[in-house]
Amino acid sequence: MGSNMAECHPVAFRWVAKAKLNGGKLGGLPAEVLVGDDGLKPEQAKQLAEICQMCCDRVRAAVALLTNIKQPEAILKTCEEIDRLESDADRVMRSAMSKLFRDEADVKQLIKLRTIYELLETITDRCEDVANIIEGIVLENS
Repeated sequence: MGSNMAECHPVAFRWVAKAKLNGGKLGGLPAEVLVGDDGLKPEQAKQLAEICQMCCDRVRAAVALLTNIKQPEAILKTCEEIDRLESDADRVMRSAMSKLFRDEADVKQLIKLRTIYELLETITDRCEDVANIIEGIVLENS
């Protein structure tokens, strides 16, 4: 894992925008490097951020359900939802990257958006990793 907070922790993109407003830094970079001076994000970044938020919510729910490990159905269903969301994020990411490299003429904007897309997709990957660990715990204890 990298040193960037978004790579290490399942956080939603909204924190990036909030950090920008407060003059914060992300991975040592000013937040405006990722968001931009206008504060606008492409639709695909918004979609990925929403999927990230849903994944993080499902991870939180799955962890909370571990207290009742003797009834694994709900936990496993939540983990399946995380897997599905991660697949959705992969699809959105592929589409966003294709559109980005096809349509974006500004190299700085291209690099910035590519970084945003990769970081957001990394969040869903980490959530899927957590879901896989939780599934293992549930199956081991059932």
